[in-house]
Formats: sequence, C-alpha cells, structure tokens
Amino acid sequence: MPSTALSTFALAVALVAGGGAVAAPLEQGAEPPEKRTAELLKQVQAAPGKVPTVVFEKIAKKQDAESFAALRDAIRAVEGTNRLTAAFGALRHYRGVARLEARALALLETACDDAQKSARYAAVYALQRFGEPALPVLGRLLARSRHPEVRTRALKSVLPVLREKGDARSLQLVLDNFQSNTSGRLETLTEAIPSFRGPRVVAALRSMLRDENRKPKLRVAVVEGLEEYDGKVDRLLVELLKAKSASVVTASIVALSVREYHGHTAELRNLARSKDPDLRLSALVGLAKMSGDSAVWDKRLAKDARDKSAAVRMRTASALGFLGTEGALETLHDLLEDEHEKVKLTALKQVLRLRRRASVPIVIERLKVEEKPVDVELYRALVLLTGLDHGKSGGRWSSWWTKEGVAFTVPELDVAMAADKARRRAAWEREERYTFFGLSVDGGNVCFVLDASGSMKQKNDIDVSRLDIAKRQLTGVLRRLPEGDAFDVIFFGSRVEPWREELVPMDAKYRAEVLEHVEKQGFLGGTALYDALAVAFELEQLEIIYVLSDGAPSGGTVNDVNKIRAEVAEWNADRHVVIHCIAVGGGHRLLEWLAEDSGGNYVRVK
Repeated sequence: MPSTALSTFALAVALVAGGGAVAAPLEQGAEPPEKRTAELLKQVQAAPGKVPTVVFEKIAKKQDAESFAALRDAIRAVEGTNRLTAAFGALRHYRGVARLEARALALLETACDDAQKSARYAAVYALQRFGEPALPVLGRLLARSRHPEVRTRALKSVLPVLREKGDARSLQLVLDNFQSNTSGRLETLTEAIPSFRGPRVVAALRSMLRDENRKPKLRVAVVEGLEEYDGKVDRLLVELLKAKSASVVTASIVALSVREYHGHTAELRNLARSKDPDLRLSALVGLAKMSGDSAVWDKRLAKDARDKSAAVRMRTASALGFLGTEGALETLHDLLEDEHEKVKLTALKQVLRLRRRASVPIVIERLKVEEKPVDVELYRALVLLTGLDHGKSGGRWSSWWTKEGVAFTVPELDVAMAADKARRRAAWEREERYTFFGLSVDGGNVCFVLDASGSMKQKNDIDVSRLDIAKRQLTGVLRRLPEGDAFDVIFFGSRVEPWREELVPMDAKYRAEVLEHVEKQGFLGGTALYDALAVAFELEQLEIIYVLSDGAPSGGTVNDVNKIRAEVAEWNADRHVVIHCIAVGGGHRLLEWLAEDSGGNYVRVK
C-alpha cells in the first residue's frame, strides 16, 4: 500500500493509535525492547518494498503496545501486496492480548473498507486467519460491506454460523455472496442447503434458482442440495425443467428422481424431444425410472450403446448407471469392452456406482487383458467394489474369486474406502525415510525450504495432505541428521517463516526443538518462493538447499519465473550453493531450472 495514498484506512489508523505501556524493569545487560522494535520499524521504512516479510512477524510477536504501534506504522509504510498481506497477517499475534486484540480487529475491519483493493484483500484474509475472535467482525462485513470481494471472503468463515441459524435471512446472505473457491468448494454450498428451513427459505431458493443471470454451476450446486431436502421443493424443481441452462435442467431431473416425485411426466416427455442430446437422454432415463417398465428402456439404451459415435456411447453409459436396472448393468458390462478408452472408463465408473456382485468377475476378466491406463482403473475399481486388495494381477483376483466368490457380499462404498485407506496409511507409516523424497542428504550446511501454501492442503487418497507428507519426509531426515551438521528450516506461503534465521549445529536440544516446530507448522497462504529463497541465501556458510513446492510463484515480491531464475543465479554466482528441487503434483519449470543451474537434482512426486 503506497505511503503517498491518504485513504480512509490511513485516517482510521491514526484513530486506532493511542494508549501506552509501562516498560518493565530490564535485567542487567538486557537489550531495551523499545530499541529493538524501533530498529525493526526503521528497517521497514527504509525499504518498504523490499523488507523481508519475517520482519512483521518479529514485531508482532512482542505482543505489547509499542510493537502494535510499530506494526501499525509499518502497515502504513509498506509497499507491495505480499508485504501488505504479511503485515496484516502478523496482527493475529495480538489474539488474546488484553486491549490489543480489540484494537487489532478494529484496524482490520477498517482496512476492509480501504480505497485500495489490495488492502481489502489483505485485511479480510488476515481476519480469516485471526480465528474465532474475528467472527463477529466477519459477520458484520458479510452483512454490510459495500465491497463484493470482502463479502465473498467473509462468507467462508461465517458459513458454519449461518448454517446453524438456518433461517431465510442467513440463506439469503449465502445465496447472494457465495463464490466458488473464494467462499468454498461448490460441494460446500450443496452440503449447506439442507440446513435452511421454512417457507421464506423456499422463496429465497426460488428467486435464486430462477434467475438466469446467476452462474449455472452455482444453481446446479443448490439444486443438488435439494435432492435430500426435507421441504416442499418439488414444484420448484419442476419449474426449473424450463430453465435455459441444460445443466440446471439435468440436475433438476436427477433431483426429482432421487426425491421419487412423479408429477412431471408431461415436462419429461417434452424434454425427450429436445434437440440437445444430453437433455433428451436425461429425460428418457427420468421417464424410465418413473414408469417401472424397464424392458423397453433397457432395449432403447442398449441400442444407443452400439451407436457409431463414442460421445453418444459415453452419454448412454452415464444414463445406464442412472437407470440402474439389471438390463442396464448388462449393457454396461458390454461397454467395458468398447474400443474407445473414455467409453470404457465411463462404463466402469457407473459399474462401480451400482455396486453389484455380478460385476466383480466381469471386471476381473477385463483386468487380465487390458493395458494401461485402463488396467489401473480396473484394479482400483476392484479394490473399491470388494474392500480387498489382491494387487494388480488379474490372476490373483481370479484365484480369490474362484475360492470365495460364492459367499462374497459387496460392501458399502464407505466401508470399502475406509478399508482401503487404512491399508494404504498403514503401509505409508511403515515406510523408512533415509532420504528426502528420494534425494540423499549428505553433509551439513543445509537448508530445507518447504512450501506451506494453501494448495499444500490437497490430500491424497489416504487422506494425508501434501504438507503432512512433506513434514513427515523432513522429520525422517531431521531425526537422522548427524550431530554437528549445520542446518535450518524455512516454511513459506504468503510470508516466509524461518526456524532460526541462521545455520545451527544439530544436537539433542536443537533436534527436539526443530521436530516440534515442524510438527506444529500450518498453512501460510500464497507461494512466495522468491522471498523464501532470498531468506535462505542470507544464511552464512550455506552449501545445499532442498526446495519443495507444488505451484507456480504467487504473492511474492517477484513472481516472474525468468526473473527469479536470473536473481538466484546472481546470488549464487560466487557462492556455488547446490539447489535440489522437489516438484509436488506435476512439473514446475522454475524448480527444474534452479536445480539445473546449480548442479542439483530435480524430482517430481505426486
């Protein structure tokens, strides 16, 4: 936030200022805390666009009135979105501190109305991280803020409170402000809808769902939330069969079928004559489920399953899964032999959805003959159909079925998934870790730089986040790092959090401290890789860096990958630090470059 801009926030900062603190007596030889805080503030003011973000953390962690005033002044002076976000975020350290917590929240609430969008973004994000004390502030912002980006972000934190209230006004706030990703996943919106009850709630739903200007994906998410809704919404869903969006119409057909409503035959017959093939097929399946006469519909869809168009066969496979009759299942089994890979996989998805015992030997036989990638999907389908794991060999599955198939009962999906997760997690926990993602860790003077951005929350299929996997790998290395080897650990997101800011020799004390630090590490927002590397290169005697990240740089002082590459090369020209890089979830060109330029290794992990 440029210091030249005189905004409403800048004026409000002056009003929040005030108060004082009586300095505690200093122990002999101790450095005056006032001087240290003042030095940190001067560091910000001297280089408002280049100061390391860790400086704001150092100021706020003092948790006294003087440091609050210094951080307030630093916020007024700082330049750049990343530093502004870090400065506002540091205010969370005043949570639970008498008088200062309220002043921190007031400062952030005022900043959410700042003239500059970057300040508003940074402030509302800081409120989200502040925790429970910030909920009343976020609630006021959701109800009153004139800035849409503030309201959509506030909703993410306030949604659980609104669901608990369950009234029409709370629902209206959700429907008016929900934005995919910013406020949460679309599944979050779907899950929230059944929480709201009453006639005024249905009126609010009707107003939103019939608004053709609203994004179809949001309307579909709400319609899906009505599938199990305990209220009078059937006629509303019938009205939506006339919507302009095909996806909304299809979702409404499915919802009416799930709700076992049969009062829309005329509407479905009309849609069955639609020029849109997806609408036509959805309507036909809806009619089939209502009629109870499956033979005619089984025959009709079996004919479509032999169509020359792979797209038609794929749509038919989805419809067969929705129909769910014995005849439909037989046709799905036939489609597992289709010449088109996507048709096979669509049919397999529906076979897994229907979960019938008759499918198990069919899938086993296909596993024996299929090649990648279909064989991998067939193996996973068997695991989730049976709740067992006999490996990727069709022969072993066949032997098991010959011995035990007669008495076998297909478990519920959640039971099979839980068993699979337990097996995989147990195997993961048994793994020995002598390397860092396969890279040997030899010698000291090493720094581990790990991405703790929001995207590192992504979990694998045994419910372990990317960050937890990285922390476990790092913990394994740190437990085995020889005493005397110098090291440091840096986590980064929208800000950079070094453990020690210097290389320290490993000993029993440091080992215990760093393991506790790694265990407690949480998520940090963006991906300020440049800033993290800058902090790492400030370490004296550094020889090796291990960098782990799962995304492109964002929210940092420099985000252009070419500029970052050039800067790191300049820093490293005379130091010859080896940089080993681990790319999580896919290839990342910058990490590959950094390893290549420094003589390090580059690996990709899932």
